[in-house]
Amino acid sequence: MDDRPLIGGCLTAAGEGGLHVFRVRGEGVGRLLSDVFRPADGRNASVLRYGHLVDGDRVVDEVMVVHGGNGEAEISTHGGDVVRGAVTSLLERAGVAVVGASDLFRDDGFGSEVRDEAREGLARTGCVQGLLFYLSALEGGLGVEVAAVRDGMGRGPDASMRASLVRRLDALLGRAGFGRAFGAPPVVLVAGPPNAGKSTLANRLMGRDRCIVTPEPGTTRDLVGEDLGLDGYPFRILDSAGLRETQDPVEAAGVERTLAAAADADLVLLVMDGSAPLPEIPWLDEFIHRPGVIVVLNKQDRGTVTDPDALARRLARPVAQVSALEGSGTDALVEKVLFRSPYRGPATRDFPCPFTERQVRCLEAARRAVRDDPGAASGLLTELLEGSP
Repeated sequence: MDDRPLIGGCLTAAGEGGLHVFRVRGEGVGRLLSDVFRPADGRNASVLRYGHLVDGDRVVDEVMVVHGGNGEAEISTHGGDVVRGAVTSLLERAGVAVVGASDLFRDDGFGSEVRDEAREGLARTGCVQGLLFYLSALEGGLGVEVAAVRDGMGRGPDASMRASLVRRLDALLGRAGFGRAFGAPPVVLVAGPPNAGKSTLANRLMGRDRCIVTPEPGTTRDLVGEDLGLDGYPFRILDSAGLRETQDPVEAAGVERTLAAAADADLVLLVMDGSAPLPEIPWLDEFIHRPGVIVVLNKQDRGTVTDPDALARRLARPVAQVSALEGSGTDALVEKVLFRSPYRGPATRDFPCPFTERQVRCLEAARRAVRDDPGAASGLLTELLEGSP
């Protein structure tokens, strides 16, 4: 049983940022959460949960709570410094000894350069999973693994040991897409014919009216971009011009921009009006055969005339049914997006993971050098951890 006193505090610095993370550690964390946290679905908090932090009957803020039953919990708020102060006061009154962030971080002593990069990421991120990822990196997950591989290289490894070290480097490089996505979020393009509800869907995912929505086809004539979080993971969403044959030069230019954006996007949500027969669209094959396409049958509130399973088999692409107007089906759509994104990879905290281009370059160079010159590979990993001399 954990008999440590209950301590806690804010891990993120005061400032203009809207997100803050609190960590509470010690005996009674579960009891504390049962007193101050109300999960949205009514169940006790476990792992990552959404809900509200409460002070009696008063709601303090919407929060995400991470509690794995290990005598430690993290509470992510998004209400800025006013809420930061209110949460700190609430924890103190609930019996938590509030301490500074330095007393709550786990510092392995490895990788000053990696920790600096994690601090930069922490300052930039606007999503809960990004906060948790960079906090984990700041506390040394990547540094510990890289240091262990480096030390193995410094001991004059034989062929078998070198092969083992190569596998560990390969494992780190295999997770690089996951880590880098937090700093360069995947781009999701919302595309399709006019008046299929693309802008309504984009607004639904963004949570506010960022895109102009009217019944008039062809309203959106340029790309409209916004950063957003889906299940706490960062993405950039682009709403686009409706794809159709047009004699309007302005609208035609918007269509060309949409086609160009589709070539660069990580994922494409191809939005169709599912309440009407699917039109014959000359550019459909070009979109369907791109990687990362999800077909979205919108306007399900009006009924559907298209069999989604038959369409998925015919197109060999995933199909989601939604009503962007009412919000139904969007949770399942987000699951499909996450499954096809870099975040499909390792869980945020379970695996060490490189997250910058510099780190990846050092790992790749060490991977090339390890078989012939373990000493050089060791030096490259020291550069990864500590920076260039």
